[in-house]
Amino acid sequence: MRNIYKSQKYQFFRDVKMYLLIFAFIVVMVFTYIQEMNYYSKDMLCGSLIFINSHVTAGNIFFFIIIFAPYMMGKDLSNKTMLSELSSGNLRRNVFWARALLTIRNTLFCSIVFLFLPGAIATIIYGYGSYILFSTYLFRVLIYVCAIFKTICEMILAVMVTKKISESIAVGVFLYMVGLFPQLFNIIKNPLLLDYTAGNIFEFTLWISHHLHSVDYLYTSVLPTNDGIIKIVYTLTIGIMCLLVAQRIFEVTDVDIS
Repeated sequence: MRNIYKSQKYQFFRDVKMYLLIFAFIVVMVFTYIQEMNYYSKDMLCGSLIFINSHVTAGNIFFFIIIFAPYMMGKDLSNKTMLSELSSGNLRRNVFWARALLTIRNTLFCSIVFLFLPGAIATIIYGYGSYILFSTYLFRVLIYVCAIFKTICEMILAVMVTKKISESIAVGVFLYMVGLFPQLFNIIKNPLLLDYTAGNIFEFTLWISHHLHSVDYLYTSVLPTNDGIIKIVYTLTIGIMCLLVAQRIFEVTDVDIS
């Protein structure tokens, strides 16, 4: 499995389509933040202000995932690379896990960078500020990263079920769009349809006003710790279950799908 993993990692860094997708998302993210920051004066800009507006990027990151993860996991289904690896004597589970682990690693890394990069740049330029305690923000990030992990695993499962990148993306888009309609979401009550709403973890609805020489706002977490832990356990459990089912499907189905 290690050799397959290294081979896939090498191919990843030489894949121009990957870089184009990442660049396109960065452009979208920049324009989105520029529009959002128009609501604030220049004197207010700082790293913590960007962090409390992470919901601007958080929801869009899931749209990036439902394109990026299926492409990474399924791009070798049609070019016979997987079939060649199996013909060389590699176990099916090794072929699957090498790609699944690399897909999870790369997608998680890109998503976390997208989430932190705007706030980090603002902190370097304007300072961190005092809109939110960084420890409070990190607790929400932990929950969000677990939600990202679950979504990646769902996309891996979608690839193994459909055997097509385009159809897997369509499944992801459906799950994403359902989250935009709370009424429909409440009717379906499907635990797999919680991805889009994970972006709401960065909606800071309560704040404390401190009147010193000027008015300042300290955004606080209204998320109970126990509730956060439950969300973490839930998302990790669903994600792992999706991976195990995906592995089983890969082991019992034909790889040559052309």
